[in-house]
Amino acid sequence: MIAWLDGILRHKEPGTVVVDVGGVGYELQLSMNSFYKLPAEGAKVSLEVYTYVREDQITLYGFLVAGEKGLFRQLIGISGVGPRLALNLLSGIDPGEMATAVATADLRRLRSIPGIGKRTAERIVVELRDKLTVDGARGGGSSVPVALPGRSTRDDLILALTTLGYKKAEIDRVLTRLTIPADAATEDVIKAALRLLQPVRVR
Repeated sequence: MIAWLDGILRHKEPGTVVVDVGGVGYELQLSMNSFYKLPAEGAKVSLEVYTYVREDQITLYGFLVAGEKGLFRQLIGISGVGPRLALNLLSGIDPGEMATAVATADLRRLRSIPGIGKRTAERIVVELRDKLTVDGARGGGSSVPVALPGRSTRDDLILALTTLGYKKAEIDRVLTRLTIPADAATEDVIKAALRLLQPVRVR
């Protein structure tokens, strides 16, 4: 089982990275919160790793944000929450905010994340209420603005929202409402888009 990787960041795009460790490229899935904190391609990077093994696949999940790996492991232990959905959760809410939402039974906040319905939100609150603390789950450090070479900020935004599970109609609606300055950081644009989308997703 791979628990940690320390190497060179060879490629990154929203939700996926490739890390070169001793000449071997490891592809990892990661949350948008961790993606925001990645260094530039070609720089050194260290990632905590969760190795997910099934009969038909082995998938590596990487984590840069403090508390994410532990929260990921707790989430996939909940009935109805698999690795993909757990990663969506971690992309839409940081560990500290997740702990607050669980502690206050804020179902509206949890349901604002794509793929999380009322029953799943309720199970998360019930099963994690006694396991999470706000201080223990809070991520540290500041986010790093991200700009990916070869693609526009708009392209990165569409890719990020698609990765998070939003439908084309929802993405198109946000694009018509969102102004993207030429010098805007990808992170800021994605966060602004999510603020517009979250009220739409809550039923």
